[in-house]
Amino acid sequence: MNATATQETTTALGERFIAALSAQAFDQLQTIFEPQTRFRALVPARLCEGSTAGEAAAWLRRWFGDADEIRVLQSNATRVFDRLRMNYRLRVHDVINGWRVIEQQAYSKVQNGHITDLWLVCSGFRPDNQNPVEG
Repeated sequence: MNATATQETTTALGERFIAALSAQAFDQLQTIFEPQTRFRALVPARLCEGSTAGEAAAWLRRWFGDADEIRVLQSNATRVFDRLRMNYRLRVHDVINGWRVIEQQAYSKVQNGHITDLWLVCSGFRPDNQNPVEG
């Protein structure tokens, strides 16, 4: 496979990750990770870690699973040298907290079409000052 095809494949994997996350398709997200993967996320309150695809998906489910709506405000997946870089800003709604905005940036190692190592930094859920119209 040439470099362009590898870049397109890696970018498509990042786009699938973002689409699955925003659709709350956590089982699908789990399949994007290699079964034995390294997951590290720096969130405002702590460092979150996992060593399997199930643990990685469980963190994402913990953060986004209670949302009744997720809107993608901005997203991008691209290669930075030998890493997949993903960033996304989401508007998230749940019945307890209302609308909030969150931004995450991640760098991943990809092998054989799966994420094997992911480093993520998170803004935390921030109050949404845009006050989107309900409905």
